[in-house]
Amino acid sequence: MQLFLQHKPYRVLTLSILLGIFGTTLFDLVSVLYAATFPNPELAVGLASLITSLPYVFDFIVGYVSDRASNSFKAMKLVRWLQMSLYVFFGVLTLLKPTWWVFVLVLAINFMSDIIGNYTAYLNLSSIVGW
Repeated sequence: MQLFLQHKPYRVLTLSILLGIFGTTLFDLVSVLYAATFPNPELAVGLASLITSLPYVFDFIVGYVSDRASNSFKAMKLVRWLQMSLYVFFGVLTLLKPTWWVFVLVLAINFMSDIIGNYTAYLNLSSIVGW
């Protein structure tokens, strides 16, 4: 706790990780709830659940790529902007009439967002460890 309170960079990185995990989890829940509104909710919820689990299969690749980042802070800023853009696009999509094409785009956004979330978590980890 002393380290958290007295070391500002550590505090910022820790809070960034916590907010990232919270945001990714919230987005996954919203995707499943959105899927439940479709005509065949069992299929839609099943697909949404699969897509929210699939990024973790690629964790070893994402971790390897994050270890290769030459400037972790710059990479984090860039991918967080990309993630924010995906969330804005998702918000626009939810204003459209729910169709399967819109749902496929929502699933693609969810998948990319989860990959980005994992990537930034690994970038944060490498920053904390000091690699």
